[in-house]
Parts: sequence; structure tokens; C-alpha cells
Amino acid sequence: MDLEPVEKWKECVELERRRLAAGERPKPLFSNGVQRAAARGLCVFLALMAVLTLLSRAADGITVAQVQAQNPKTGILTQRVTVNGNIEPLGDLVLSLPSDVLVNTISAETGQQVKAGDVLMTLDDEALRQSMEKLENELAILELKIANTMQGTSGDSTDGILEAEQALEEAREDYDRLSGSAERSETRAAEDLETARADYEEALAGLKRAEEKARNQLVKTAEDELEAAEKALGDAEDAARTAVEAAEESLTAAQDAQKAYSKQYYESVRDLKDLRSRLNDAQRALEALIEAGAGEEELQAARTSVEDLQSAVETADWSMESYNYGSDLAVTRAEEALEKARARQEEKLQSAEAERDAAEKKLEEARARTDVGEEELVLSAQAAVESAEKALRTAERAAEDAGIETEEKLLSAARTVESAQRALEQARRKAEEERQSGEAGSREREAERLGYVSQQRETRQLLEQLKAVEAAGGRLTAPVDGTVASILSQPGRTQEGAQAAVLTRNDQGFAFRGKLDQKKAEDLAAGDQGKLTFTLEGKAGSAEAIITSVGAADSQGQVPVTAQLPEGNYGSGGSAELEISRRSQQYDMVLPLSALRMGGGDAYVLVIQEKQSVMGVEQTVVKKTVILQEQDSENMAVEGALLESDQVVISSNKPVEEGDRVRLETTNE
Repeated sequence: MDLEPVEKWKECVELERRRLAAGERPKPLFSNGVQRAAARGLCVFLALMAVLTLLSRAADGITVAQVQAQNPKTGILTQRVTVNGNIEPLGDLVLSLPSDVLVNTISAETGQQVKAGDVLMTLDDEALRQSMEKLENELAILELKIANTMQGTSGDSTDGILEAEQALEEAREDYDRLSGSAERSETRAAEDLETARADYEEALAGLKRAEEKARNQLVKTAEDELEAAEKALGDAEDAARTAVEAAEESLTAAQDAQKAYSKQYYESVRDLKDLRSRLNDAQRALEALIEAGAGEEELQAARTSVEDLQSAVETADWSMESYNYGSDLAVTRAEEALEKARARQEEKLQSAEAERDAAEKKLEEARARTDVGEEELVLSAQAAVESAEKALRTAERAAEDAGIETEEKLLSAARTVESAQRALEQARRKAEEERQSGEAGSREREAERLGYVSQQRETRQLLEQLKAVEAAGGRLTAPVDGTVASILSQPGRTQEGAQAAVLTRNDQGFAFRGKLDQKKAEDLAAGDQGKLTFTLEGKAGSAEAIITSVGAADSQGQVPVTAQLPEGNYGSGGSAELEISRRSQQYDMVLPLSALRMGGGDAYVLVIQEKQSVMGVEQTVVKKTVILQEQDSENMAVEGALLESDQVVISSNKPVEEGDRVRLETTNE
């Protein structure tokens, strides 16, 4: 390692220490005066830039509006309406049905005493549902007509807008339905493709397993054949040794006979007996192996042993007979028998060794073999791979075709939605032009709107009555105890303006009757519950009340409201106040009313949008048009091109318009 730079650095450090200890000033970094001036100028420039940046941000903070924003969220609106009136005794109770409702049976008659909940008549389920659907459609149309008359459009313009909105809604429903169907189709195609890929991979793995198993089977078969060949060779060696030993014994006996005939004779007799005994044992052993179902190799060895012993017995018999012809002939024949035995056993040993060598060679070939494609197990696995590969290609083509077809259909549906949107915008522009050119007809439009509101209230009451009947299983029941004053005379379809039944109440109940401004009464309907506060004998009281009817407006624009009171003493003619709190349905997008802005006849909100600039990330506001669905005293429900993540401006410290830069002060989720 080169230590020279390190030593130089240490010397420099030591020199600086000495200078500082001696009180000497350090040498300047820039020995040139121009360089020092340039360095000072750079420092001044950087400081000036920092000051200007702070001033710019301060000025920006003064000129840019500070806003508060909130994300759209799901919620329920609460309408609160207060009605002033009086408490009065109850009279007859009228039960009405809309026209064209099919009455199946009538279960009561005029003059009959009924209890609350008794069935008065039953209605046809299918006709009931059709009437409810018809009333719901009429309510939707009336709501749109009321909204349009409030914006100053005529009936013709309203109808045009309604038709355009209906077309747009149908186009959006078609697009949403197609989008959902396309998504499901693509999902199924992707799942099928994934399954096909998994099957193909599994088939390849199965082929590898089959090849490995086939190789193992070949090696195992060769090992079994080698083991059998080695066992057969061992058995042949044992049999050969036994036969040669027997022949050698015979030769020895013949040779001994030459020395002592008598002694040899008796010994030969003993040997012959022993050989016969061994032959019998070998034959019994062979029979036992046959009965036990032994293998061919063991049976062959046993047969060979029997044959060898038979040969030995024959040889011994011959030796006995040869004693009559002389000991030399006996020895000669014994030697020949020994040579024959040796030759025969050698031939058997060579055959067994050849079979063993062939088995060893077959085992080596099996172990070295790599191509097992012709094995039945491998052929079956290869067929499975080919089938899985074909299925994979089919699934890939199906997924590709599904994507192309889905894209084309969605594009066509999107174009239909855009066309319907343009038609709606054109209808609204036409209505706005009519509104701007027809300010003089505001009174006529207000009268038209009030007529729609009255129709809406009556239609809503009829719908609520039908819903109550549907909930009761198609049965119209008596709401209170009383006497049937009148009722439909026979089953059939109801006529316009007909009363289903009139009950004279038997109890001494009370009802609240009051009047309300027509505009405020728009939010009331029969069945709404509220809290009634009253004064009885100088004491304040309260009770729960249920609105039973909301009438039509009189000439002064006042709407009569009647509410049913629970049993109790309320006095007669006393003043009272009824407060109704009505909860709306749950809406997907609810915002504070302060977020709503109007311009050009359209309702809109301002949404914060971030963009990158040379000064960093800037926040600006953009306009998004919305449709006001419902509102209460604090919040509103809207629909439009809003997202749940949009930050909608709900307040600001100064006026802001589309495109203005803003600074977000607080975000309430």
C-alpha cells in the first residue's frame, strides 16, 4: 500500500496546528482577488434568491384563496317540516285506492263492526305490482317536470328533456350491463386460460414422471432377471458338484473293488442303498416342490438333482453287475461315467453362465438407456401433453377473441352514451333558451309546477297505500276499530275517484288538523311520523302522530294536513304543533349545501386538481356539473361525474372560479 499521500496529509495537518498555535491566520482559499470577489458575489446572489423566494411565497399566500374541501360520501338527508294547527275529534275514516286496481274478494259489508286489522278486501298481486310500477314511473316523471319548471322550461321542453334523459339512462344502463357482461366474459376467459396453462404444466410434469418411472421399471426388470440368472447358476453349480461327487464315489468304489472284491462288493451295496435313499429323498423333495407351486428354476434344479442321482444309481447298479465281469471293467466304466457326468454338468454350467452374462448386459443397457419414448406409460403421458397443449392454444385464442369482441361492443355502447349525452345537452340548451326568452311566463310556469306538485303528492299517497297493502299480502285491512259505513259493492277493477271503504270510528280518538305552505308540503306524505306538542289545562304535552292525509292546496297556496293521534285525552280545539323529521334514502354522494354553485342554468361544484409547475405542485379548481337529487337544511345529494376521491370545495376565504389557484386548508374525510 502506498503511504505517501497519508504522510503528506499528516504533515499538512501538523503544519496547520503549528500555525494556529503561533497565532497565524490561515491562508485564504482563493489567492486570486478576482476569485474572492466572485465568491462573495455568489453568496450575495444566493441570499437574495432566498429572500425573493420567501417574499414570493408570502405574496402567493396573500393572493391565493384558502379553501376547505370534503370528499363526497354516502349519507342520508333529513327533512324537518313544522305544521301548526288544532286538535279535533276524529270523524269518518276514508280508505282510497287508485284506479284500475283489481279487487279479488270483498270480506266486509256495510254496517259490519270491524276490529283494527280485520280484512276488508283482497287485491290481485300482479295487478297490484303493475299499478305500483305505474305510479313509480309517474312519480319519476313528475319529479323531472317539477325540476324543469323550476328552471323555467315549458312542457314541450320538459318532455324533450325527459325523453333525452330517458334515452341517456337507457344508454348508460346498456353500457353498464355490457361492461359487466364483458368483464365477466373476460374473467371467465382468463380463468379458462389459466386453467389450461396449469393443465399443460401438469401434463409436462406428468410426462417427466412417466419417463422416470419407465426407466426405473426397465432397470427393475433387468435386475430381477439378473438375480434369477445368478440363482440358476448357483443351483447348476450345486447340482454339478453333487453329480461329479457321486461319479467320483463310484470310481473310488470300483478302484477299491480291485483291491478287495468282497469288501468292495459290500461297500458298493451300501453305496447303492445310500444313493437310492438319496434318490428317494430327492424325488420326494421334487414332489413337495411341485405341490408347493415352486418356481421353474427351483423345479429345474430339483429335477436335475433327481436325474443326477438316478444316473448315480444306474452307475452303482452297473458297478454291482460288473463285479461278475471283473474289477477292471468296473473301474473303466466308472471312469467313463465320471467323464460323462463332468461333461454334462459343465455344459449346464456354461448355459447358466451365458444366461447370467446376458442378464448383466441387459441391466447395463437399461441403466444407460435415455430414450423411453416407446414405452406404453410414456406414450400415454405424451398423448396427455399434446391434448393439454391443444386446449391451451384454444384457450389463448378464445381469450384474445373475447378481448377484441368486448372492446368493439364497449366502443359502440360508449358512442351511444355520448350521442345520448349530446342530445340531452341540446335539449337542456333549448330549454334554457326558452327560459331566458320567456321570463314573462313565470306565473304560468309556477302554476304548472304547483299542478305537478299536487299530482305528485296524490300519486305518492296512492303509492304508499299500495305498498302497505302489498306488505299485508294483498289484504286491505281496517286501520282502527269501527263500523263499515260504505264499501265497494262487488269485486273488479276500481274506477277513477272511487272510495274503497269508509269507516265510522267507534273510539273517541282525536286527530291533528293543520295547514302548511304548498312548497314546504312537497316533502310530506301519508304515513310520515312526527312529534306533536300541545298544551292541555296549562300543561305542556307531547305525543307521536302519524300523517293520514295531505290534501290539495287551496287558493292561498295552503295545504291541509291531517295526522292520527294515539289514544288519550287531548282536549278539543286546542292549538298544537307537529314536527316531521323525514329521512331520505341512502345516497352515494352527499355534500354540504355550501359546495353547490349555479351558472348558466346548471348546477356544479368546484373540485381541487393538482398539477406540476416550475414552482412545484400547484392546486387549482375545475368545474364539474352535477344534478341535484335532494337537499335538506344543511346537505345535498347529487349525481354526476364525481369520484369518491375528489376534494370538493365547501368554503373559501375569497371568491374562486374555475382555473383559479387555491391552497387547501383542511380536508375532512
